[in-house]
Amino acid sequence: SVHSGSAYMQYDGNIKGTVWGGWLNDYLYNHLNRKNTASLDSSGWARDESTGFMMQWGTLGSSNGTYNFPRAFPSSCFAVLVTNTNVQGDAVDNAFGYPVSNSQFFAATKSSTGVHVATNYPLAWFAIGR
Repeated sequence: SVHSGSAYMQYDGNIKGTVWGGWLNDYLYNHLNRKNTASLDSSGWARDESTGFMMQWGTLGSSNGTYNFPRAFPSSCFAVLVTNTNVQGDAVDNAFGYPVSNSQFFAATKSSTGVHVATNYPLAWFAIGR
């Protein structure tokens, strides 16, 4: 070992000092080597652990309500994008959605023949946040 003040270098090259609160190898691993995590199911999520950016996705067999994300966003949900998953005839114009909270979103389909929300149509959704 090589000592300099309160810091020292081990035989394997690892350095211990107060600047990084212990061993340099541990500091680098904990702060720069964070692994991305994911649940890659049909309703799932993926998170970049170094930035906190998170994507979530899924499908709904019917719509017009508030639904849970597979995993709550730790900070906030920025947007929910929704689309129809099949031909829904002349009665449905579009699918829409928005975040309700960090753990829930609203999704529905809207009729093109008026302002009414058409229920029970399947859709796919995609959300981003951190």
